[in-house]
Amino acid sequence: MLSGKNISVIKQGRRILNDNTLDISPGDIACIVGRNGAGKSTLLRSLVGIESLENGTVTYNEIDLLSENRYYALWELGIMLNNNSFYEYMTCQQNLEIVQRYYGQTKFTVDQVIEMFGLVDFRKQKISRLSSGTKQRLSLALCFINCPALVILDEPFNSIDRENTRQIVKLIRLLNREYNTSFLITSHSFDDVQELYSVLFILKEGELINQLTRSELEQLFYIRLFEVFLLISFDDLVSRFPTARRDEDYVVLLAESGKDTQELVSIVSAIDIQRPATPKDLYELFG
Repeated sequence: MLSGKNISVIKQGRRILNDNTLDISPGDIACIVGRNGAGKSTLLRSLVGIESLENGTVTYNEIDLLSENRYYALWELGIMLNNNSFYEYMTCQQNLEIVQRYYGQTKFTVDQVIEMFGLVDFRKQKISRLSSGTKQRLSLALCFINCPALVILDEPFNSIDRENTRQIVKLIRLLNREYNTSFLITSHSFDDVQELYSVLFILKEGELINQLTRSELEQLFYIRLFEVFLLISFDDLVSRFPTARRDEDYVVLLAESGKDTQELVSIVSAIDIQRPATPKDLYELFG
């Protein structure tokens, strides 16, 4: 579906992205999580051909998204980048009608999309009077009016309250389930994407440093122990468990259930905490 290989971006002499590779398959909800300034927005802009690459390739169903032919692929994408672009003096309905006319013929009517995205009460309101959460739902509606195969969302939960976040999460899961729509979503918070992701990427200082599917993460345990309980040196532990990190007097790491946890028992005298790993654990260890 969407494939980015060895993506690097340099701006004003500073490397923003460094040799990043990712693949999105049909039906995926892929979430890229990283701190502010990690390069999330630049990565999405690179994938859709807005940013100039120093190196790398991007394809969607074998179409080069950096070539003149990219418009054939963009027709199948819904894209919402960080700054919402609306006609502020027009209503919700009028904004949707403009996008519909651009496509010529869309999978859904404006009325269907207004109903689907909970905008019935706002259809006649001007954009300038909408809350941040309603604007985010309208952005998602604009992305989806042509029923794209892949929707790309940059920080869709930014600056909105928990109730609107919950509604948008519900919508994304519905669209994924009912229409097999794939999603590529960025966020600086694991809490926002914890219920969504099927594939999780962590972006740190311009590099994708970790990639796990939900099923792979479910096989991991978070372990914390006092370093004095190690029966081997910390360096030896890192050679066996590359995720190991020092945290004041503690050592924290991720271990796979089964063989890894059995090996760990043989090299420590006591474990302080052992529980199923969460996306937030990955963020704290790698982000």
